[in-house]
Amino acid sequence: MSAESFVEGTIQVGTLPAIFFKVNEAVENPETSFTDLGRIISADSGLAARLLKVVNSPYYGFENTIETLGHAITLVGMAEVRDLVLATTVIRYFRGVAGESVDMSSFWLHSIACGIAARNIAVLRQEPGVERFYTAGLLHDIGRLVLFMNHPSEMKDALHHYEKGGLLVDAEREVLGADHAQVGAALLAKWKLPGRLAAAVGGHHAPDPETENFTDAAILHVADVLVHGLELGASGERFVPPLSASAWEAVGLDTDDLPALLARVEQQAAEMAQTFL
Repeated sequence: MSAESFVEGTIQVGTLPAIFFKVNEAVENPETSFTDLGRIISADSGLAARLLKVVNSPYYGFENTIETLGHAITLVGMAEVRDLVLATTVIRYFRGVAGESVDMSSFWLHSIACGIAARNIAVLRQEPGVERFYTAGLLHDIGRLVLFMNHPSEMKDALHHYEKGGLLVDAEREVLGADHAQVGAALLAKWKLPGRLAAAVGGHHAPDPETENFTDAAILHVADVLVHGLELGASGERFVPPLSASAWEAVGLDTDDLPALLARVEQQAAEMAQTFL
């Protein structure tokens, strides 16, 4: 089966709630003011409350309590607020959907930590638009939830195959004909999220130097491997995936920076998980 076939037809994953697309459209419009964006988000009282909780968390570390969405948006910026909306929306959307197959708290801790690691790596590299790397990390394993939701018997076979040794991602390809990274990319394309984001998610297990978005995929790949090594949550994979030499070289991390980077990831992941989970 092609990756696209896993997100087509009558499956449990349809489209993201309309509020995200309204927020995204507003952020992309240069004429949108902080007040305008705050008004759109306020239409969903639950979402507004969660965003204020996140902005007031230790992760951001503001000295004074942020009481209004307008103030929050002014402080963290429109692009980051959009990513927080996506994060809170997706986590709420998939809450508990995988049943007994996946520990969802552990799954989202791994995903949040991967996003934080990718963002920190992007900051070290002085990449433009570092917010997108947090989003990519948060969503990098979302295809696995789709597989567990809509193809539970095949995933049970994949897990049985995987228990004999090797990586779950390889078992997915053997049993289903596509892996969760490819399915995740297809889902993001269906949701009409940026192609660059979908490409990074789709390539995070095997970044291809010949592709246009290789650097994004390489950063996400390295972040995923580091977070697996830190054992921050889990998405079903019990082993640390092998590190791509070409990805590591492309990312160009200085090994002297690793201890401080890993310490930041652990601290920030714990702070963000307290808010989201």
